[in-house]
Amino acid sequence: MYKYLIFDTETTGLNIVHDTPFLFQYGLVDANLNLVSKHYFKADDIANKQQFITYLKQINTYVGANIKFDIHMLINAGIDINIFEDKNFIDVMVLARLVVPHDKQNTRGGVFKIGLKDMAAQFLGINAKNEERKLRTELSQLTLAHKQQMKNYFIQENVWAWNNKSNTTQTKVLNEIYNNWHKHFHKYESLADARTEFLEKYPAPTYADVSNVVTYGIKDIDLTHGLFKLWYPQIVVLRQVETLKRISEATLPLIYMEREGLTIDLDKVMRDRNAILAEMERVKLFDPRTNEPLTVGQHARLKQVYEYESGMLLKSSDKASRAEILDASPTARKVDYLARLEKYLSTYVNGIIRKISPDNKIYTQYNLAGTITGRLSSDFQQFPKEAFTMETGHIIDVRSWFIVPENATYMFYFDYSQLELRLQCEWTAIVNGSPDTNLARAFYPYKCVEKNGKYYHEEDPSIEWTPTDLHSLTASNAFPTIDRNDPDWDHYRSLGKRTNFAVNYGASAPKISEALNVDMQTAQALVDGYRQAFPGVVAFGKWIGRRVYSTSSIPNLFLRRYYSTNKHQLQNWLVQGSGADLLLMKLREVYNYIKDKPHWKLLITVHDEVGFTCANIPETQLRKEVADIKQILSYRLTAVDIIADVEYTTTNWSNKEDWK
Repeated sequence: MYKYLIFDTETTGLNIVHDTPFLFQYGLVDANLNLVSKHYFKADDIANKQQFITYLKQINTYVGANIKFDIHMLINAGIDINIFEDKNFIDVMVLARLVVPHDKQNTRGGVFKIGLKDMAAQFLGINAKNEERKLRTELSQLTLAHKQQMKNYFIQENVWAWNNKSNTTQTKVLNEIYNNWHKHFHKYESLADARTEFLEKYPAPTYADVSNVVTYGIKDIDLTHGLFKLWYPQIVVLRQVETLKRISEATLPLIYMEREGLTIDLDKVMRDRNAILAEMERVKLFDPRTNEPLTVGQHARLKQVYEYESGMLLKSSDKASRAEILDASPTARKVDYLARLEKYLSTYVNGIIRKISPDNKIYTQYNLAGTITGRLSSDFQQFPKEAFTMETGHIIDVRSWFIVPENATYMFYFDYSQLELRLQCEWTAIVNGSPDTNLARAFYPYKCVEKNGKYYHEEDPSIEWTPTDLHSLTASNAFPTIDRNDPDWDHYRSLGKRTNFAVNYGASAPKISEALNVDMQTAQALVDGYRQAFPGVVAFGKWIGRRVYSTSSIPNLFLRRYYSTNKHQLQNWLVQGSGADLLLMKLREVYNYIKDKPHWKLLITVHDEVGFTCANIPETQLRKEVADIKQILSYRLTAVDIIADVEYTTTNWSNKEDWK
């Protein structure tokens, strides 16, 4: 009778491993997509929980909004993860990405929002934000009362002389202690124990304490059902069935990966934090005209100082303006340095501290509906690859914070080598009948003849084949008078590299001029150099330009269809989206391979890289299984093969090295 199960949870927090649901709500849907009944129960309601588990076992297709999060909550509530094996997962946020016209999604100005309430308002005409507003308002009131209770507790325990503080300072201190402890705890070491004791006695309020939470939760079932009933039939009409199936099959592997988490060397994080704080204290800003102290927030005065030191009139004191005068303004250089220190402190250090769990791990969710292309996104995408050396010589290497967990011996990273360039090469072969010559020669001796074990260009046998340096080729074409032995060649090659990626994403000369901070003549030379280097890619763009006027959609290499008339965006989507779908497909394949090998755990996917942990197993077995995983992640195209390079470490992410 029931074919689909819609479910949602209300939880104590957002940690996917350590928080738990206090309220469950679900709906039963028949084969005609009608919502037959709605139910809810609280966490301590054993009988109704058991009935819900029965439905989980009996029904094969689950529906939700951000469904992975709710599955985590069900697991945290004691529901066996094995129940979710071989089930179908449909997320209405994913449905939106697949069926809502992509030009509508891509409209600038934030018209398209992926949140459940936003989509319900836009596509169902249901304004469900009043219940959410009530929920948030009541929780805010409870939180304010709890904050006041903390203040009174500190006064009662004589751990802080609040009466000696002005009202403004008192409020600031209270907010720092209550809301931003992860940023300011070093200021209030004497309060640390008292704060911990208070929160143990009087836990912070959650949505479980809000009066309308049941009404709010049940409403979400209605909204999810409404969007599901609206969009699910369109999946067939719009030929997105295979894509939805691929996303569904990747869902459980991603859940396992998310639950593994990344182990943090908290001591190292704290040492780096202390070094940054000390450096920010050391580097002081002064107005060179008056010797008065300055702060990075005094934008008007900083603009005056920049103009005074550089002799240039500036539009503002922002980063772009500073970049123009770094050589001429010591203050601009110092502000740039302080801004970088602040970025590392607030985004990376405090970000880790805020998210770290009692088990010294951080957890994230991989967003399956974050982009039109289908590319996965997560908090881990932002971690910088390169280390930052401070003026004191202290090195901040964010990736060194992530260490091999206690239950493993290795971390392995399988990194797709130049994935998007290889996929673009495949597209040039599809639309032109043969791949772009220079692009293909970056990977193998295309259109070359073999002689004595070496390869030579077919059109000129005097030229021995070496893999094309794609970025140098663009730079050489753009700047023909600059020799590759020039001491500044790395700079020109960097411009070529940035141009290659920018043009691949649809940028024209004006955009490149702005992005690379070069004049229009140089930007146009770089674009012309790109076009001369890769005529097959240019032809690919022209092919898309013709197709958008003759067809309603264009599929990527794995048949995810994009409904758009934006030629420049499509050129990016078809390449990037093909890589996204390849990764989803391969995640399922490696998940199936390691299912009976508990010594392997999926760990992370970031950019075009898939990470695993592995326990200590015999070397012969290890080498075979690494080779097997590498083979599984590979993919054969008609023009060029997709391959994964393998790196490993026995210490931390930063120390990974080639696996041989």
